[in-house]
Amino acid sequence: MDRREGFHAAVIKLRSPEWSPAFPDMNTLNVDGEYWTIRQVCNLVKDDDGVLPDEIVDERRLLELLGRSRTYATGSQCLLRAVGQSDQNLSDKTVAVAASRRRGPSV
Repeated sequence: MDRREGFHAAVIKLRSPEWSPAFPDMNTLNVDGEYWTIRQVCNLVKDDDGVLPDEIVDERRLLELLGRSRTYATGSQCLLRAVGQSDQNLSDKTVAVAASRRRGPSV
């Protein structure tokens, strides 16, 4: 698949239950004959001013994030932000669990 198709596949992958913020770079996509992570696929289209197709921009939240700029370049930044937020949420949960274990059982 080409870079744009790879980005579409990355959006689908991020929405799927098989993608995990615990292992964000584990799943790869074959784009132009090479395997890339979601982050790397985003970098492949970061300068692409082509308009995102409607089937990619089908969620209200994504439409709000994109605003008037429905390009692959803007979409890649939104997807990277989503991956980063998932990483941060997982990190916050891990820290909270570790802190509660150090405190011991509550009385």
